[in-house]
Amino acid sequence: MMREARREKDPVMEPEASLFTSRELRRAGEEHPERRLGASGDLERLRRGVYADAGTWRTASFDAQYRMRIRAAAARLQGTVVFSHESALRLLDLPPSGRGRPSCM
Repeated sequence: MMREARREKDPVMEPEASLFTSRELRRAGEEHPERRLGASGDLERLRRGVYADAGTWRTASFDAQYRMRIRAAAARLQGTVVFSHESALRLLDLPPSGRGRPSCM
């Protein structure tokens, strides 16, 4: 059954929404992106070599942060990437399975 009401477009689901790779940051002139991490920094490390805008990360809901982590994983994986279970549900903007919050991907 298709859902009748769709939520407003979620900026976290947009391909360019606030995620940066180390390579992109270096091309932009940032030699050491890791120096921009931490409580006062403007980057949040989501995965090795993938960062998020810290302001977007801090204000995002749990679901939005989870989708950002999924996208960060996809950015680091090579070849065809297939997500399943909780990750696929979140990417398709479907409700979680009800088996608890995922602790990792």
